[in-house]
Amino acid sequence: MERINKFYIKSDEEKRNQMFACIHWYLIGQNSEFDWERFDSQYKVLDGLYRLSGAKASNHAGRPVELAKKYNLKLPPWAELGEEGKSKLSTHRNELVHEAKYGGHPIGYAYPDENYSLEFRSFNTKLIAGALGIDTPYLNSEPKNRILSVWNIKS
Repeated sequence: MERINKFYIKSDEEKRNQMFACIHWYLIGQNSEFDWERFDSQYKVLDGLYRLSGAKASNHAGRPVELAKKYNLKLPPWAELGEEGKSKLSTHRNELVHEAKYGGHPIGYAYPDENYSLEFRSFNTKLIAGALGIDTPYLNSEPKNRILSVWNIKS
């Protein structure tokens, strides 16, 4: 709570509202029925945290890469950039937003192989903690790690 209070005190209204929006969509996404809705909510969180961070990327695909660097996180494999400067995450995002497809097919007819419901949420949890200045070993844990004991928040 001390770290959140420090963030609140040192931030202007715009930054406070941006963090509120990120946490709001993070939580709203947990209640979504469909995988593609949870994915969309988590992408909103990622974009909001990117805006809040001040990091610079040349395109959407580069945003998670730059955020991982800024907060010293391990980048999930689905966010790694391929030869064309795209990632699985950016490809799924673009298909959902621009083509109404998820997992390469019309929404609801297929799912990606990636476990975004677990791993994207975990990545965003780490990004939120990093943005708030919370010092925890959890930030350095593997993207698929489900162990809660690694939080051990340092004061």
